[in-house]
Amino acid sequence: MEIDATGLVVAPGFINVHSHSDMALFANQRATNLVVQGITTELVGNCGWSLAPTTPEVVEQVLKRRIFPP
Repeated sequence: MEIDATGLVVAPGFINVHSHSDMALFANQRATNLVVQGITTELVGNCGWSLAPTTPEVVEQVLKRRIFPP
């Protein structure tokens, strides 16, 4: 398949180097809001909190729906 991109800009995908999508991906697994913007890779956990590695404390916070610790 060949696409005529004459006069258009073509990019292989964008990397979001500071994302807070850890929990959002559970609700929107296809991440269409990101894909339509051209984002193909997300880095998470930049603020010192992430779902991985999972510890009993993280599980407790997730179950209480507290995304970020106090």
